[in-house]
Amino acid sequence: MIPSLEEGFGIPAAEAMGCEVAVVASDAGGLPEVVEHGVTGLVVPRGDSAALARAIGSLLSDPVRREQMGQAGRARALRLFDWDRSAEQFEELYRDVVAGTAR
Repeated sequence: MIPSLEEGFGIPAAEAMGCEVAVVASDAGGLPEVVEHGVTGLVVPRGDSAALARAIGSLLSDPVRREQMGQAGRARALRLFDWDRSAEQFEELYRDVVAGTAR
């Protein structure tokens, strides 16, 4: 659960997803880009405690959905947020900058 009112990228959400945990997060900052609503977890409006409670309750009462979201979250985290992949992307960017071909 990440009920942030303000958030940068949302590394804790990506880390939880990497551990096959379905995430309930607010729509603050970059969290909606990390947590795919309805697929890897649930995204609720920031500051809406009733929506947060409903989202948590819905996942607690549905272990099959929770497990599916956890598996989808791990796949998304490995595909998009893996440290090795991130390092490769930075290296590619630096090479483009040095070569003068950065986008």
